Amino acid sequence: MGSIKMKFLYKATVSALIALTLALSAAAGEYVSLNGKFRFTYPDDWEQMDYSTVDAFLYNNRASDESFNYEAVFSPKSNSPFHKGDYLILTLDKIGALDSTQTDSLMNSLGRVFGNRVKYYPQSSYIANLKSNTPYFDRANRVAKIINDVSESNDPFKKNLLVYKFYDEGIAKFFFYSPDSLFENSRPVFEQMVATFSTENIDEALPKEEVKIADIDTDKDEDKGIFGLPIAVFAALVVVFIVIMRKKRAARARSK
Repeated sequence: MGSIKMKFLYKATVSALIALTLALSAAAGEYVSLNGKFRFTYPDDWEQMDYSTVDAFLYNNRASDESFNYEAVFSPKSNSPFHKGDYLILTLDKIGALDSTQTDSLMNSLGRVFGNRVKYYPQSSYIANLKSNTPYFDRANRVAKIINDVSESNDPFKKNLLVYKFYDEGIAKFFFYSPDSLFENSRPVFEQMVATFSTENIDEALPKEEVKIADIDTDKDEDKGIFGLPIAVFAALVVVFIVIMRKKRAARARSK
């Protein structure tokens, strides 16, 4: 009986994890990173892309192993495939909060990579005057931005707006891509997405009510969450589950 009960509990837990994962992805217009402890909103006509779709794209473009460690990818729903128009690849460096000396050092390194000295301006002063390959840094808002030109195999010429958002957990990196001809029209949309970045009220942003597990008899109280676990703890398990599955997918892709 004990073995049967454990198997049932395992299957029910996996089902619950999948249900919660889908619920988190389905929160229209808002992305919540449990791993990074931040949130931001994206346009209603955008969507978060399935990880397997993105992994296949990276594999076909011979991306580095590090490229598979992205946090999430977004694009307009009208894109087919997602990388044919505007899209965003979000990554995360969980290195903790950087002080002013460390951020200046990082910005100077970026300046050397792109061949131009860093310009320090309030965001409102440079938002309309970014020059290609010149890093700009807004100290007050802890945001760095760089525009550069990129070329992808079998794709037309693109522009990339790279945004570093420094915060207490590390650096959230927004890699926005757009066809060269569309970039100036798309840039305000990109800027607005970064402007909504927040580390407040993360738990409240989770779509808890979307999780529904049918025909599972537990002894939990209504306010304890699923299987007697608080929602925050259960959500943390989802992160572990997603990370494991993504690593397995990336390993299978690289072994083909």
